[in-house]
Amino acid sequence: MKNFLTILAVFISCTLMSQEKIGAYKVRQDHNGTGLSKIVTYVVTPGKRQPTRDYLFHQETWSLSETQYRKSGYSKCQVFPPNLAATLDHSFKAFNMKNVWPMHPTLHSGLWKMLERRVEELANTSDSVRVICGFTGIMFYKHGLPIPTSYYKIIYTFKEGMVSREKYRFPNESPVHNNLINYLKSM
Repeated sequence: MKNFLTILAVFISCTLMSQEKIGAYKVRQDHNGTGLSKIVTYVVTPGKRQPTRDYLFHQETWSLSETQYRKSGYSKCQVFPPNLAATLDHSFKAFNMKNVWPMHPTLHSGLWKMLERRVEELANTSDSVRVICGFTGIMFYKHGLPIPTSYYKIIYTFKEGMVSREKYRFPNESPVHNNLINYLKSM
């Protein structure tokens, strides 16, 4: 129930984002001192997006460092993808280490990227798309890096007064299936 209320509160705050902040992301603070953002939300609308610049990752005082990722064997997954940014400032913020989660490399380069493309396609054919991303639990620590057990992404698509929802959940491991439909969960 607590997780549902947290997600509902984040969704409401995401819904209230002004038009000037479209393409921005919001981050819920540190998850139990691990250095990982517990929830990341963002909104995408149809239209022009800013080109992604090759920024270097930068670190907040409470976020994890690139050094911790290098030796872990896990990819740095940008939860809010910089290619969906509406402004160069938002694109720059996407390279903040608090927007990064450790993800199994084949999950990151496969299904997670497919899902990012799906969000972009939905945004181009609807009024707006609101996304909530999170993870469940810490499986273990590797070189000081907390490794989440699984990830979820909830996608709300708004079109002509109608709302559709999709929820995906992925274990943080090499995917067994290569089709998003196998990870679609009921809401």
